[in-house]
Amino acid sequence: PTCMISTVPTANPTNASSITYIFEFSEEVVDFTESDIKVTNGSKGEFSGSKNKYELVVTNSGSCTQTVSIAEGVCTDKAGNKNKQLEMTIVVDRVAPVLSSINVTSPKTGTYKEGQVITIVSAYSEKIYGNNSKCFTNSGSKPECNFYRHCCVRK
Repeated sequence: PTCMISTVPTANPTNASSITYIFEFSEEVVDFTESDIKVTNGSKGEFSGSKNKYELVVTNSGSCTQTVSIAEGVCTDKAGNKNKQLEMTIVVDRVAPVLSSINVTSPKTGTYKEGQVITIVSAYSEKIYGNNSKCFTNSGSKPECNFYRHCCVRK
């Protein structure tokens, strides 16, 4: 039988303190247990499942590269065919990015008017994703530098 591993949360990298690994076999297997799963950089938690679907919760203590694997032949289908080896690696990043600099690049007058577009360049310790502010738009593509265009609004 073949197996696929998926995770909750599904993001990779993730900042989650625990990850649920889902092992889904192509058919019902026998003799698959928690001890058949090897975990690197994490601690095994709750294990559940039956037939062709199993789940294992793995916790971590901080940023790491976490690997979960099953060796070939640890379980079989009803006909006695052995499973194939499989592993999955997730990057756990529990350290927030640090803003190292921020500069207004244009215009450089220091005086801004309502509706005027201001270009701001900020540098972070790592690539940042997303931006929840409705007033900033991220147009940067480099991990070390993120570019924003900001419009002045009167408060």
